[in-house]
Amino acid sequence: MKNKTFFCLFLICSAFAVQIMHAQVTTTPKLYRFVFENGINLQQLSDNGAFAVAIGQNAADESIPAYPQLIDTKTGNITDLCTNEENLSGTAYAAMDVTNDGSMVVGSYNNSPGVWLKSSGTWVNLPKVAGYSSGGCIHAVTPDGKYAVGECNFGQFSAYPCFWNLEDDGVLVELDGLPLL
Repeated sequence: MKNKTFFCLFLICSAFAVQIMHAQVTTTPKLYRFVFENGINLQQLSDNGAFAVAIGQNAADESIPAYPQLIDTKTGNITDLCTNEENLSGTAYAAMDVTNDGSMVVGSYNNSPGVWLKSSGTWVNLPKVAGYSSGGCIHAVTPDGKYAVGECNFGQFSAYPCFWNLEDDGVLVELDGLPLL
């Protein structure tokens, strides 16, 4: 009887020891180094960490975003989201956020709220609030690419918060009662 009790206690203690040792095993994070040109910096990481977006600055006017990029964090593959001519044009092109699967990047295209689609490799401008025609930008997208938030600009210092339903062809959803930013 004592042998069975001892053996059972030995098994229980061994199981706990294995669990404790397993819990203490940690993986060392991998550090990836990206080398960018044109003042490019990482802007945002997808919620699952699989993709990142980066933006830089227009060489003639550093206040204008340019050189938007999509980065696959697993392979290191970088996709330029605009042509060099677009980046040098003096018009805002920015990548602000990316979906979990990397199929959609949101930001600014030609000074307007825009979505870059991997399937076509092109940008699509989204509708703006009537009267807010001087620009805008989408700042965030849901991980599944269904909804996005951003702003439409009127003049240099007035912005109206916006919400787009991307499942419904990028329809701008009216949200009454929001203050100007």
